[in-house]
Amino acid sequence: PAAAVRGSDNDRYVYVAQSVSSTFGGTQLKVVKQTLTVLNESSSVVSVNEDLSRSSIIYMEDRAISEGDTVMEYGG
Repeated sequence: PAAAVRGSDNDRYVYVAQSVSSTFGGTQLKVVKQTLTVLNESSSVVSVNEDLSRSSIIYMEDRAISEGDTVMEYGG
């Protein structure tokens, strides 16, 4: 969705969740910036060159996030 794409002009990206092992056992979700090549876009969807089909794209978050932050999955 267009709401997931951030940045402007030639600096476009999405945030994806990457599962990493925790120091205390278990796993955490870390925010990773994935750069994009936008091919075409409308107000609701964006066509990109990259294959993101196996990525967990982060968007519509309830607070500001940055690359490297730890996030939790929303099961709504």
